[in-house]
Amino acid sequence: MAQHSEETGLNIHVPYAWEYADETEREAATGFVAADVGKFARQIGGTPANSIWMLTATTPTWVAVGGDSSGAGSMVFVESHSASNSATLDFTSLSDTYNDYILKITGLIPASAGNNLIVRFATNATPTWDSGNNYRWGRVYWNMAAATGGTGDGGATSNIQIGAVIATTTGYSFNADIRFSNLRTAALYKSLNSRAEQLISSDSNLYGIHSMGYWLNNSVKAFGIRLLMSSGNISSGLATLYGIKDS
Repeated sequence: MAQHSEETGLNIHVPYAWEYADETEREAATGFVAADVGKFARQIGGTPANSIWMLTATTPTWVAVGGDSSGAGSMVFVESHSASNSATLDFTSLSDTYNDYILKITGLIPASAGNNLIVRFATNATPTWDSGNNYRWGRVYWNMAAATGGTGDGGATSNIQIGAVIATTTGYSFNADIRFSNLRTAALYKSLNSRAEQLISSDSNLYGIHSMGYWLNNSVKAFGIRLLMSSGNISSGLATLYGIKDS
Protein backbone atom coordinates (compact mmCIF):
# COMPACT_ATOMS: atom_id res chain seq x y z
CA MET A 1 0.00 0.00 0.00
CA ALA A 2 1.29 3.46 -0.91
CA GLN A 3 2.25 5.97 1.74
CA HIS A 4 -0.39 8.64 2.42
CA SER A 5 1.89 11.32 0.93
CA GLU A 6 2.01 9.30 -2.30
CA GLU A 7 -1.75 8.84 -2.71
CA THR A 8 -3.51 10.70 -5.52
CA GLY A 9 -7.02 11.31 -6.85
CA LEU A 10 -9.83 9.26 -5.30
CA ASN A 11 -7.45 7.52 -2.90
CA ILE A 12 -7.19 10.67 -0.77
CA HIS A 13 -9.66 11.00 2.12
CA VAL A 14 -12.43 13.66 2.00
CA PRO A 15 -11.34 17.04 3.41
CA TYR A 16 -14.28 17.48 5.80
CA ALA A 17 -15.21 15.85 9.11
CA TRP A 18 -19.02 16.16 8.95
CA GLU A 19 -21.77 16.28 6.35
CA TYR A 20 -25.16 18.03 6.76
CA ALA A 21 -28.30 18.13 4.64
CA ASP A 22 -28.73 21.91 4.94
CA GLU A 23 -27.99 24.94 7.13
CA THR A 24 -30.73 24.01 9.61
CA GLU A 25 -29.13 20.64 10.34
CA ARG A 26 -25.64 22.17 10.47
CA GLU A 27 -26.66 24.94 12.91
CA ALA A 28 -28.47 22.42 15.13
CA ALA A 29 -25.49 20.03 15.39
CA THR A 30 -24.18 19.35 18.91
CA GLY A 31 -21.46 17.38 20.70
CA PHE A 32 -18.45 19.35 19.52
CA VAL A 33 -15.30 19.52 21.66
CA ALA A 34 -12.37 21.94 21.64
CA ALA A 35 -10.33 19.61 19.44
CA ASP A 36 -12.97 19.94 16.70
CA VAL A 37 -12.39 23.67 16.24
CA GLY A 38 -10.76 24.26 12.86
CA LYS A 39 -12.30 21.19 11.22
CA PHE A 40 -14.53 21.38 8.15
CA ALA A 41 -18.10 20.34 7.30
CA ARG A 42 -19.89 19.92 3.99
CA GLN A 43 -23.41 21.35 3.61
CA ILE A 44 -25.15 19.45 0.80
CA GLY A 45 -28.33 21.51 0.31
CA GLY A 46 -29.90 24.71 1.59
CA THR A 47 -28.27 28.10 1.09
CA PRO A 48 -25.66 27.92 -0.21
CA ALA A 49 -25.73 24.32 -1.46
CA ASN A 50 -22.51 22.29 -1.72
CA SER A 51 -20.64 24.63 0.60
CA ILE A 52 -17.73 24.02 2.98
CA TRP A 53 -17.71 25.44 6.52
CA MET A 54 -15.05 25.69 9.23
CA LEU A 55 -16.02 25.22 12.87
CA THR A 56 -14.65 28.19 14.87
CA ALA A 57 -16.38 27.55 18.22
CA THR A 58 -18.13 24.56 19.81
CA THR A 59 -21.45 26.43 20.27
CA PRO A 60 -21.38 25.77 17.20
CA THR A 61 -20.15 28.76 15.20
CA TRP A 62 -19.40 28.25 11.51
CA VAL A 63 -17.52 30.35 8.97
CA ALA A 64 -17.89 29.77 5.24
CA VAL A 65 -14.72 28.62 3.47
CA GLY A 66 -13.77 29.92 0.03
CA GLY A 67 -13.95 33.10 -1.97
CA ASP A 68 -15.92 34.75 -4.72
CA SER A 69 -14.74 36.29 -7.97
CA SER A 70 -17.78 38.48 -8.61
CA GLY A 71 -17.36 42.20 -9.22
CA ALA A 72 -18.17 45.29 -7.18
CA GLY A 73 -21.66 45.38 -5.69
CA SER A 74 -22.08 41.60 -5.62
CA MET A 75 -23.27 39.80 -2.50
CA VAL A 76 -20.94 37.25 -0.91
CA PHE A 77 -22.22 34.83 1.73
CA VAL A 78 -20.72 35.44 5.20
CA GLU A 79 -22.75 33.71 7.94
CA SER A 80 -26.18 32.16 8.61
CA HIS A 81 -28.20 31.24 11.70
CA SER A 82 -31.45 29.33 12.18
CA ALA A 83 -33.46 30.26 15.27
CA SER A 84 -34.72 27.54 17.61
CA ASN A 85 -36.21 29.29 20.62
CA SER A 86 -33.07 31.44 20.53
CA ALA A 87 -32.47 34.40 22.84
CA THR A 88 -30.38 36.10 20.12
CA LEU A 89 -29.02 35.55 16.64
CA ASP A 90 -25.45 36.87 16.64
CA PHE A 91 -23.35 37.57 13.54
CA THR A 92 -19.69 37.92 14.47
CA SER A 93 -17.84 37.18 11.22
CA LEU A 94 -17.58 40.85 10.17
CA SER A 95 -14.24 41.76 8.66
CA ASP A 96 -12.56 44.54 6.70
CA THR A 97 -13.23 42.54 3.53
CA TYR A 98 -16.65 44.23 3.44
CA ASN A 99 -17.71 47.63 4.74
CA ASP A 100 -21.40 47.16 3.87
CA TYR A 101 -23.56 44.10 4.52
CA ILE A 102 -27.06 42.79 3.77
CA LEU A 103 -28.98 40.67 6.28
CA LYS A 104 -31.86 38.62 4.85
CA ILE A 105 -34.48 37.44 7.36
CA THR A 106 -37.08 34.85 6.35
CA GLY A 107 -39.80 33.08 8.30
CA LEU A 108 -39.00 34.66 11.66
CA ILE A 109 -41.56 33.95 14.39
CA PRO A 110 -41.21 35.26 17.96
CA ALA A 111 -41.88 32.99 20.93
CA SER A 112 -44.57 35.38 22.17
CA ALA A 113 -46.76 37.90 20.36
CA GLY A 114 -46.61 41.67 20.68
CA ASN A 115 -42.85 42.14 20.96
CA ASN A 116 -40.48 44.10 18.73
CA LEU A 117 -37.52 42.80 16.72
CA ILE A 118 -34.44 44.92 17.45
CA VAL A 119 -30.79 45.26 16.40
CA ARG A 120 -27.64 45.99 18.40
CA PHE A 121 -23.95 46.11 17.51
CA ALA A 122 -20.75 44.81 19.10
CA THR A 123 -17.88 47.13 20.04
CA ASN A 124 -15.14 44.48 20.00
CA ALA A 125 -14.40 40.90 18.96
CA THR A 126 -15.17 39.42 22.41
CA PRO A 127 -17.99 40.40 21.54
CA THR A 128 -19.31 43.16 23.81
CA TRP A 129 -22.82 44.22 22.77
CA ASP A 130 -23.69 47.90 23.10
CA SER A 131 -26.98 48.24 25.03
CA GLY A 132 -26.48 51.90 25.96
CA ASN A 133 -28.59 54.78 24.65
CA ASN A 134 -26.44 55.11 21.54
CA TYR A 135 -29.01 54.43 18.80
CA ARG A 136 -31.56 56.42 16.79
CA TRP A 137 -34.29 55.11 14.48
CA GLY A 138 -37.46 56.05 12.61
CA ARG A 139 -39.88 54.32 10.22
CA VAL A 140 -42.80 54.72 7.88
CA TYR A 141 -45.50 52.06 7.45
CA TRP A 142 -48.53 51.14 5.35
CA ASN A 143 -51.06 48.34 5.73
CA MET A 144 -53.74 46.37 3.88
CA ALA A 145 -56.43 48.70 5.24
CA ALA A 146 -54.75 51.56 3.32
CA ALA A 147 -53.55 53.26 6.51
CA THR A 148 -50.15 54.95 6.44
CA GLY A 149 -48.02 56.67 9.02
CA GLY A 150 -44.70 56.89 10.75
CA THR A 151 -43.09 56.56 14.17
CA GLY A 152 -39.78 57.58 15.69
CA ASP A 153 -37.66 56.65 18.66
CA GLY A 154 -38.46 59.77 20.71
CA GLY A 155 -34.77 60.27 21.52
CA ALA A 156 -31.56 58.28 21.89
CA THR A 157 -32.41 54.69 22.78
CA SER A 158 -30.75 51.31 23.45
CA ASN A 159 -31.44 49.64 20.09
CA ILE A 160 -32.75 50.05 16.54
CA GLN A 161 -36.27 48.71 16.09
CA ILE A 162 -37.01 46.99 12.76
CA GLY A 163 -40.11 44.94 13.64
CA ALA A 164 -43.12 46.16 15.63
CA VAL A 165 -45.52 44.18 17.89
CA ILE A 166 -45.04 41.06 15.77
CA ALA A 167 -47.88 38.52 15.73
CA THR A 168 -47.53 34.75 16.17
CA THR A 169 -50.68 33.91 14.18
CA THR A 170 -50.27 30.59 12.33
CA GLY A 171 -49.01 31.03 8.78
CA TYR A 172 -47.52 34.50 9.27
CA SER A 173 -43.90 35.49 9.83
CA PHE A 174 -41.56 38.48 9.83
CA ASN A 175 -39.47 38.88 6.66
CA ALA A 176 -36.95 41.60 5.83
CA ASP A 177 -33.91 42.71 3.85
CA ILE A 178 -31.61 45.01 5.84
CA ARG A 179 -28.74 47.01 4.33
CA PHE A 180 -25.95 47.97 6.75
CA SER A 181 -23.50 50.74 5.81
CA ASN A 182 -20.05 51.74 7.10
CA LEU A 183 -19.84 48.90 9.63
CA ARG A 184 -16.06 48.65 9.31
CA THR A 185 -15.31 52.39 9.17
CA ALA A 186 -14.51 53.39 12.75
CA ALA A 187 -14.73 57.16 12.13
CA LEU A 188 -18.33 57.07 10.79
CA TYR A 189 -21.67 56.30 12.42
CA LYS A 190 -23.03 52.91 11.31
CA SER A 191 -26.47 52.86 9.68
CA LEU A 192 -29.15 50.47 8.50
CA ASN A 193 -32.02 50.62 6.04
CA SER A 194 -34.66 47.91 6.45
CA ARG A 195 -37.67 46.88 4.34
CA ALA A 196 -39.93 44.38 6.08
CA GLU A 197 -43.33 42.70 5.92
CA GLN A 198 -45.21 41.43 8.96
CA LEU A 199 -48.55 40.91 10.71
CA ILE A 200 -49.02 43.26 13.67
CA SER A 201 -50.68 41.61 16.66
CA SER A 202 -52.47 44.72 17.95
CA ASP A 203 -54.81 45.11 14.94
CA SER A 204 -54.24 41.88 12.90
CA ASN A 205 -53.32 43.89 9.79
CA LEU A 206 -50.53 43.12 7.35
CA TYR A 207 -47.91 45.88 7.25
CA GLY A 208 -45.03 46.98 5.11
CA ILE A 209 -42.40 48.75 7.23
CA HIS A 210 -39.47 50.83 6.00
CA SER A 211 -37.05 51.60 8.82
CA MET A 212 -33.79 53.49 9.07
CA GLY A 213 -31.45 53.68 12.03
CA TYR A 214 -28.01 54.78 13.22
CA TRP A 215 -25.54 53.45 15.76
CA LEU A 216 -23.98 56.65 17.07
CA ASN A 217 -20.46 55.31 17.55
CA ASN A 218 -17.67 56.83 15.49
CA SER A 219 -14.74 55.55 17.52
CA VAL A 220 -14.73 51.79 16.76
CA LYS A 221 -15.64 49.43 13.96
CA ALA A 222 -18.71 47.21 14.33
CA PHE A 223 -17.59 43.69 15.28
CA GLY A 224 -21.00 42.05 15.31
CA ILE A 225 -24.73 42.35 14.58
CA ARG A 226 -27.25 41.01 17.09
CA LEU A 227 -30.94 40.27 16.41
CA LEU A 228 -33.22 39.85 19.42
CA MET A 229 -36.77 40.42 20.57
CA SER A 230 -37.62 43.26 22.97
CA SER A 231 -38.86 40.47 25.27
CA GLY A 232 -38.70 36.69 24.96
CA ASN A 233 -36.99 34.47 22.42
CA ILE A 234 -37.05 33.96 18.66
CA SER A 235 -38.99 30.74 18.11
CA SER A 236 -37.89 30.03 14.52
CA GLY A 237 -36.64 31.62 11.32
CA LEU A 238 -33.52 31.94 9.19
CA ALA A 239 -31.19 34.95 9.04
CA THR A 240 -28.37 35.08 6.49
CA LEU A 241 -25.65 37.72 6.26
CA TYR A 242 -23.94 38.74 3.01
CA GLY A 243 -21.01 41.07 2.43
CA ILE A 244 -21.17 43.66 -0.38
CA LYS A 245 -18.00 43.66 -2.47
CA ASP A 246 -16.39 47.07 -2.93
CA SER A 247 -14.30 46.01 -5.90
